[in-house]
Amino acid sequence: MNALRKIDWHGQCFFGIIMILSIFVFFYGFGFGLIILGAWQLISALANTYGFTRSSLKKEIRNYWIFTVTDLLIFFSPFFLKNIFDEDDLEVLVWAGVTLGVPIAIYYLWIYKKLIMHVDLSNELTGFTKHNNI
Repeated sequence: MNALRKIDWHGQCFFGIIMILSIFVFFYGFGFGLIILGAWQLISALANTYGFTRSSLKKEIRNYWIFTVTDLLIFFSPFFLKNIFDEDDLEVLVWAGVTLGVPIAIYYLWIYKKLIMHVDLSNELTGFTKHNNI
């Protein structure tokens, strides 16, 4: 299972780098890449939340979900408020949501790497104790 997590993490990093490099070629590629990376990370977080809660990273994954839900509320609120406010005013909320998505994506990569290292260390210690109990 940890091999799949490593592939997932490296894929996210690779896609993030491609997304950043796309700024120089096609500016909207960054936004499109952020949407794809965000969706990928949401799926990854849903699949790995149990692993986070079983490790010592409960607070980190809780914070990730709080940040993500808040950001999604900020980003999607203009679609529900379009009849009340001017579109130019609501564009500020969309850009705030997009801007907040970048540090959230980086935060998830950081805590996901911590989870992978924790599981590797846990597996190593389990193997060590099994080997020495013979």
